[in-house]
Amino acid sequence: MTTAPNRYALRPVRSPQEWAAYHAIRRQAIFAALLPSQAYDEHDPDEVAPGNFPRVLLHDGEIVGAVRIDLIGQSRAGLRLVGIRSISSGKAMAASC
Repeated sequence: MTTAPNRYALRPVRSPQEWAAYHAIRRQAIFAALLPSQAYDEHDPDEVAPGNFPRVLLHDGEIVGAVRIDLIGQSRAGLRLVGIRSISSGKAMAASC
């Protein structure tokens, strides 16, 4: 039996295709669903600013989530715009976490 930690990975965005998935998840799961009046800017300079770390969540090798980890000073960090693909969210994903 495979345990949940072996099935999930959180890692940096590595390729143009992964950047596209990262932005699509944020656009759909956060902006379209929760902030429909706010435009999403995938070229926002904060995405690549020093101390900001875009990450993708993979489940069995497939990108299912996106988050940006921002360093706040020397001793804190913030998780920004955590999004999970809508096809992945719900009971099945939550049960396997």
